[in-house]
Amino acid sequence: MLLRHSNNHQQYTNSKSVLMISSGMIRPKKLNNPFADLHYYLNYGFLGLATILKDRGYCPQVFHGHFEHPTNFVNNIIRTDIDLTELPILISLPSSYAIEWASEVCRLIKLIRPDIKIIVGGRWVTADDGSWIKEKIPNVDLVVYGLADVSIESLLNIN
Repeated sequence: MLLRHSNNHQQYTNSKSVLMISSGMIRPKKLNNPFADLHYYLNYGFLGLATILKDRGYCPQVFHGHFEHPTNFVNNIIRTDIDLTELPILISLPSSYAIEWASEVCRLIKLIRPDIKIIVGGRWVTADDGSWIKEKIPNVDLVVYGLADVSIESLLNIN
């Protein structure tokens, strides 16, 4: 089962594991370019948030979607056998081109774990229109605006 909490791995037992996903894209922005689908990027802002959580005693598990198909991406997470607490999944939208990918990943996660909360943010994408993002990604429980450096830990306590 995806994203289950188990005691299979002693290092994560009773930990505060947080699944963090930097959204990928269904297809590269620049089509007909042989290098477009080879361009991988790191979401440095999101890695910074993971570092903040790690410094506060959490165990962030960060995955970058790149150009992996959402179904394959979720299946690969299942295969990693990540043990999670009931903390929300954090998803970053580094670009508006990532919305379609994120929507499908959220849909798949909710099919398997309808009880888990999903929080989405992305400084340049969410702006201040949560209803627009919720329309595009209906399985999101909370939309975060702007920078989350100060609020990242409190976001993990949504009900």
